[in-house]
Amino acid sequence: MTKSKIKSEETFTKADLKVLNMVNPEYAKTMLHASELTDTIIYDLKKLDKSFDPVKEKEEIRNIEYLSYGLPNLDLRLGGGYPVSRISEIIGLEGSGKSTLGFMILKQTLDSGGIAILIDTENAIEFSRLEILGLDAGDKRFLYKQLSTLEEIYSYLDRIINSIYEDIKNKPKGSRPPITIVIDSLAAASTKKEIESDIDSAEMAERARINSKALRRLTVSLKDVNASLIFINQLRDKMNMTGFGGPEFVSPGGKAVKYHATHRLLVKNLGQIKDADKNVLGNKLEIRTIKNKTAPPMQKTIVVLFYKTGYNEAAGIFEELKEFKAIYSSGPLWKIKGIEGVEIPEEFKTFKKSDWETIVYPALKDLIFSTPEKFMKTF
Repeated sequence: MTKSKIKSEETFTKADLKVLNMVNPEYAKTMLHASELTDTIIYDLKKLDKSFDPVKEKEEIRNIEYLSYGLPNLDLRLGGGYPVSRISEIIGLEGSGKSTLGFMILKQTLDSGGIAILIDTENAIEFSRLEILGLDAGDKRFLYKQLSTLEEIYSYLDRIINSIYEDIKNKPKGSRPPITIVIDSLAAASTKKEIESDIDSAEMAERARINSKALRRLTVSLKDVNASLIFINQLRDKMNMTGFGGPEFVSPGGKAVKYHATHRLLVKNLGQIKDADKNVLGNKLEIRTIKNKTAPPMQKTIVVLFYKTGYNEAAGIFEELKEFKAIYSSGPLWKIKGIEGVEIPEEFKTFKKSDWETIVYPALKDLIFSTPEKFMKTF
């Protein structure tokens, strides 16, 4: 077949062309030319890369694999969870629940039969805390390493990815386990030059340069090995702020992570949760998707983090329904106002708050999330 040979008959039937010619002859001519030109481009690309298949390439992007955060309302906002083989970033002020969200991601990976890797730069993790959250620190598939510099982090990531690639390169794609690597945190990672220099010396944008160079290499490598990379990063006060309307905070490490991330989540503390005796039990948080390449961005999710048990799914859904006025208090009772497309059984339309977590939410969960598009339309 010569490259001038076209496949227009596969794209347009004679009837199609006849109708197009009758309605808009110029448009029909343009479409036919576009079809010929597309075949020419594909022919030339296959000479460059024999494995090039335009249909297969698009299918791989369309069939994105997700792993759950363990919070169904957050998963919906993100299009299904966090994307496998991509880079994500979780940012927020100190004490906002970023690390706990990262630990939950690792737990979900283990529960899915995968490998969870935690790289700790803060030296602030206690394994008993991980086990309270349900993450089995004794599991062979959970790997932990404490590092201090970006150079060490990216050297380890290179070695991990190469090790995975050598193992899976001859195995079918369906048998590859999900692998999640969480770095906690990017803000605490130093550089080799910073450690070796005097305490008062300044190295302008050193971390930004290292991140930029390393992430250009990692972005493609992650796809080859079915691995996800999640950075946890802090927000810092932005210095020399003048005027009004500018950002008050900035995330350290330059713009490379912002650029390469498929998802960026901003975690914000909305206030404390207390019991009847005013003891602080946890925090109500807002998680906002400030960047999302797989679903609409700028979606807001309300979640609840209890200090002793971690994120509480039922309590988070309650707070979110309350935030969007789908439920409201009526004296000592609560009433469900309505959820788009969901028929609430009569016995659950009015309930005590104490019954929500043990009776009402377990009975309504499947109904609430049975049609994700209707849930999103309501909230």
